[in-house]
Amino acid sequence: MSIPNPPRKNHYVPCFYTSLWTGTDGMLCEFSRPYDRVKPSRKHPNATGYSIDLYTEAALKPEQRTHLEDKFLKLLDNRACDALRMIVTDDIDGLTPKQRIDWARFILSMMQRSPSKIAELRRRWRAEYRKPHPELEQEYLERRLPTDPPTLTELLEQTSEEALGRGQVQILQMVMGGLPKVGLKIINMIWGVLTIPDLPTKFLTSDRPIIRTNGIGKPEAYVTVPIGPRKLFFAANEQKTIDWIKAQQASDLIRNVNATVVGQAEKYVYGESDYLRNFVEIHLPRRTEDRIEQAAS
Repeated sequence: MSIPNPPRKNHYVPCFYTSLWTGTDGMLCEFSRPYDRVKPSRKHPNATGYSIDLYTEAALKPEQRTHLEDKFLKLLDNRACDALRMIVTDDIDGLTPKQRIDWARFILSMMQRSPSKIAELRRRWRAEYRKPHPELEQEYLERRLPTDPPTLTELLEQTSEEALGRGQVQILQMVMGGLPKVGLKIINMIWGVLTIPDLPTKFLTSDRPIIRTNGIGKPEAYVTVPIGPRKLFFAANEQKTIDWIKAQQASDLIRNVNATVVGQAEKYVYGESDYLRNFVEIHLPRRTEDRIEQAAS
């Protein structure tokens, strides 16, 4: 079925997530650094955190080009939104196994769906596709017909753009929500939510809000993500790690979380107000190259 009005505004920071920072006016504070200084702006969640045609695959047929956004990510985000409603209302223990999977998939997608990440994944896919493993090359030589290209590399060079595009979409889906080892580890962690006191300084978020330790399988590993100005989702392999998170002074925890989510931001930081403008000015990378390098790490 063709899509009469395919989506072009592709949100890599979903509105259902950033809406947790909106005020009574339905707006949040967007921080960005278009030039040398941080600029705060009041924005509706739908008016920020997007890129035109970010997930569109132009090489595919018209009815297939927006599959990644219109089918895959739309479904992923809708399911994650349902899980988040329970998490922010302190009903995290009421999540079904399916909802835990949905939330873990959302976390994985937020690690991969920004513009720089998508560009890098696409570049790597095309580069790796044209570099077959030596074993595959040998198998091809053993089975090739006289009419086939002399090498597997030459055969792959003849792959159509449509076929490359189709493979690219499949790879992006797998990376963003296919639950590889990292996703399965997150699902099996101990989950919880920490609510901080109503202080002037609150949690910020960004277009790269996921905080995780290196080596997700290590006993001390954890994952955290702000889920509103006063709430922090956490997952950890051990209870003592959770106890350590909870034992921190609220002001220290807020500062450390904010420094990370701002420091790793690709373009946008979000808060409920511009109260932390100076903090964002200090921690948001100054050069585009710095932000891209942070996003690729």
